[in-house]
Amino acid sequence: MHTPLPVVIFLHGYSYQLGYTGIYGLYGSHGGENGGLINALVSQQGVAVLAWDMTGCGSRQTEGGASFYRRFPGASRLGAMVGDVQSALDFIHCSPASAASLPECSEGSAWTSTYKRLAVPHLDERKVFLLGYSMGSIVGLHAAATLPGVAGVAAFAGWTPFRHNGGNLATGGNEMIYGTHALIPRLGLFAGNESQIPYDYADLLTAIAPRPALIYAPVGDRFAVPSAVAAA
Repeated sequence: MHTPLPVVIFLHGYSYQLGYTGIYGLYGSHGGENGGLINALVSQQGVAVLAWDMTGCGSRQTEGGASFYRRFPGASRLGAMVGDVQSALDFIHCSPASAASLPECSEGSAWTSTYKRLAVPHLDERKVFLLGYSMGSIVGLHAAATLPGVAGVAAFAGWTPFRHNGGNLATGGNEMIYGTHALIPRLGLFAGNESQIPYDYADLLTAIAPRPALIYAPVGDRFAVPSAVAAA
């Protein structure tokens, strides 16, 4: 039997038009500075990469914006994206042929005729890591903090602590989460009163520990305040 492959789940940046195959993903343009994240992994032998269009992006554009909240009142797009990560973990768990007899891997799981045809390699569910860029980093940190089965996370760019916002940062912090990207609309209830938000990224990192977490905050990121990220 082949040695099981460690898995990287790639969570792309914010783009309604392109999804993971666009400027933040597999075929990165703009000089390759964004696509290089996943291209560097794809070129490595012995690493499996799992990626998809997150809700509202790429092939799933019609799931975004107001249409999402009409279909799922009371839910959040961020919650749906974390749910997709859970589905990916379920797929990895159920992908080996030996998992076919497990109750949780019956009809509707990875071990169905559809997935058999994919010839999925043997994946090591003990070594599943999340790699997120921009919006994907927000999803990755939330998923790693709340879902079992994640061995570690790397978050590149794109977030500022919610409570740092204070109504003064138009492109990051709380406003970006509830307004610009409409990921958690209910955080809008704390607009101008961010100190009362019940959790923040420092809490997510605490929940992830002692598993490894790589946080990369570029100095020139227009969506983040590097000093606030460092403080978190």
